Amino acid sequence: MIKPRSHVLTEQEVENNKQRIIALYQATQREGIDGLIEWLLTTDFFTAPASCRLGNHNCEVGGLADHCLNVYNIFEEMLKGYEGRGGIRPDESIIASLSHDLCKIGYYVPNPGWKGTGSTGELDRPYIRREDVLGPGGVNALSNHSRKSLEMASRFIRLTQNESLLIEWHMGRFDDDTGWVENSDRVLKILPAVDIFQEADYKVFTDIDYRPPGAREQFLKYIHKRKA
Repeated sequence: MIKPRSHVLTEQEVENNKQRIIALYQATQREGIDGLIEWLLTTDFFTAPASCRLGNHNCEVGGLADHCLNVYNIFEEMLKGYEGRGGIRPDESIIASLSHDLCKIGYYVPNPGWKGTGSTGELDRPYIRREDVLGPGGVNALSNHSRKSLEMASRFIRLTQNESLLIEWHMGRFDDDTGWVENSDRVLKILPAVDIFQEADYKVFTDIDYRPPGAREQFLKYIHKRKA
């Protein structure tokens, strides 16, 4: 079982994650995958954070790619407990896991006003959203972010139905704006493994991804407060 990381990613770890992601994508042997890899190399995918607040998950250089790898590792572990891997092929697991948050490419930028206080409070943001710089309607706002990731991956490869469902509904029951309540019965009837993928992503978000000392407990209290 993968354990929570207790330190900020080193440059070598960021590079290692990059090479592993490239190798995993290549292992799918999917038509168009080289084009996807080449495009990713022109973006900040491998160096971007997964979030902008210290108390949130993987708010660090390389956090986004690390989060995607963590989701892949946990999803693979969970699939072993289901007959026939829940109907998910190894290549589908790779593509869905590594591509589910492509919409965060180019989304966060360094916060010029951040003082590096080390606080883990809600307002301590080493990064800010690009739309905060550009104003409302700025580049790549994260509304419907699952569908944006789906669209970005589809520019390069033809996604299978399983991959499309996993990516589109990965926020599912954890985001009221996804339409999950209205669509869950239909989606889970087609692919029950969507539920497993949602759980894998949420487990990584809450239990695995990096947070500074003391921040995990503080952020979980914030999440529980929002749900109450």
